[in-house]
Order: sequence, then structure tokens, then C-alpha cells
Amino acid sequence: MIAALLLAATTVAPAPVPGELKTFGDWAVACDNGGRCEAVSLVPADAETGFDGPLVVTREAGPDGSLWLNVEVEMTGTGPWRLIAEGRELLSTRMQEEPGGLASGAAARRVIGRGLANARTARLVDAKGIEIARFSLAGSAAAFRYMDDRQGRAGTRGALVATGPAADSRPAPALPRIRPVTAADGRVPDAATLAKLGMSGPCAVERDGDGGPGDDAVAVDADAAGRPRAVALIACGNGAYNFSSAVYLLTLHGGEWRSEPARFDLPSDLYEGLATVVNADLTNELLELAAYAKGRGLGDCGVAHNWVWDGAMFRLTNMRRMDECRGSLVWPTVWRADIEGR
Repeated sequence: MIAALLLAATTVAPAPVPGELKTFGDWAVACDNGGRCEAVSLVPADAETGFDGPLVVTREAGPDGSLWLNVEVEMTGTGPWRLIAEGRELLSTRMQEEPGGLASGAAARRVIGRGLANARTARLVDAKGIEIARFSLAGSAAAFRYMDDRQGRAGTRGALVATGPAADSRPAPALPRIRPVTAADGRVPDAATLAKLGMSGPCAVERDGDGGPGDDAVAVDADAAGRPRAVALIACGNGAYNFSSAVYLLTLHGGEWRSEPARFDLPSDLYEGLATVVNADLTNELLELAAYAKGRGLGDCGVAHNWVWDGAMFRLTNMRRMDECRGSLVWPTVWRADIEGR
């Protein structure tokens, strides 16, 4: 049974190909492998103050794909809150979320296509007209056209801005499905074993002992011969706000743990042939490995990954990125997978 599971896990789909992040003026946009697109406003590169962010436009693929317009700022004052673009009121809402959704569906399409795409700036104000936030709309029309094109909506009645007479009929792409391995209640290497592994491998030169994540391990499963296996995170360098770990698979042979680099269908980075992860967390329940690397301390740029263990490797289930360090704490999704049992 175990051998069959390991064989099935090795005959998986091709490596993930995450979507691209595109920048148009003061907007960034990405579409993932499932056709979902997200566009976010950015603080203008030459702006010192006065702009907040972001406005976020999210749209699912397919003829019935949902559409949302959200704002990622704290709602102060009292409602109704109004979104105004160059003197024209685009919407009024009494939403309670902080931050939260401004509009969805047909209402969001009207605001986006007839308002945001045809203005240079927008303001969010409270009931007294006091400005809560300001957003640049430079490049928004191009970002929305990119979404229309990527989702096959350009020239259709369902497009945001690139409208036409054709039917909005392209189906949403299917997401890959991953069968995770449930965590085993098994043995794990002790601290001395992990420390020895760290000092005997390429990460030895990076282990300065001056803060950063410690070594950690969780039991995963057994190999085809029934020997316990564990995944270990080994400290492998740190910076001001990013802490790196190498990822090993260890198998218990008699009383000795033997190690090898853990396999990934798409590693976030490699160091001397080892898959490395940044600011990582390995959970026991689903054997999910989560990691994120910030481009700067503010956290308005970087890349984040999630993987699950399938018995042979860590499989990518989600990836988000933001390449522009311009005020957005929303990182658009560029890859998704379905996890069986979730």
C-alpha cells in the first residue's frame, strides 16, 4: 500500500508554471493558472504623501465568474462612505468591514468600467466629506484590459473595459488536484541530530547562532520499507526580517537518521542544491509548509508560497507575489491547486 502511494505520488503533473505579475503605471495585475485575476493600485513612484492603497479588483474566470471591488484601508468616520473620481460619485456604501468590500457583480462592473478606467485619481470619503484615502488610477484601464484579455473576455459583453458584442463564454481552467499525506504520529530526529545535520552541510557557514529560526522537524510517513521519515527545517542564514531554512527529508535506518534534500515540484530557492524557504512554518496536521520572503520590512513586496507533502515531494498549492515595493500589502495570487479533503 505504501509503495503504491509513493509510486502514485511520483507520477504527478508537470511542474507548476505560475502566472506573471504585470505593472501598468500605478497598478499591478496578475492572473493565476485557474484564470482568477487580481489588480491592485500602487502608490505613485514619485508621491511622497497623500496616497493610500490599495484598491483591489478581483475577478474569477468563467462566464459566471464573481467580481469584487475591495479597499484595503481602515474605514474611519461614519457612513455612508463614498468613492469619488474627479468630482463624480461612483458609489456609496455602508459597509462595516475594516477594510472591506465596496461593490460586487454588476455594480462593481459599472464602477470599474465607467469610472475607475476613465479617471486619474479616486478618493474615499466619509459622510462628512472627509477624505479617508486617495488612490491613483494611472494605468488602471490597461490593467483591466489585461484582465479581459487573459480571461478571454476581450470583445465580449462580459468585459470590464474591452467590451464587444460576443458572448462571454470561455470556461474557467481546471485546477490541479493534490492528495496530501496525513501527518504520522511517528518518531522525529532529536535536537542533537538536527544540529549535527546543520553543521555538516552547506548551511554550516550560514549558522551564525545570532537569532533566526531554530531547527525543527515533524514526522511525515514511512518509506516503502516501513522506515519512519521526517521533514526537517535547518536554519540556514538570516537577515533583518527574513530567516532562511534548508529543507531535508530524513529516514530512520536502524538507530541512525539519514538525510537527503527534500524534493519540491517548484522550490522557492536553492542553496548549494538544497531547497530553501524563508520565514517558514511547517504544520503537523496537513504537513503544509508555508513561507514568505519580504522585499522590505514594510511588507509591501515579496513572494509567498504554500506546499503540501504528498508522500514524495512538497507540491505547490498557492503562490502570491508583489514585485513593486509601492505600498500594497495585497500580493496577487499567481498559482493555485485544490487539496483533496479540503
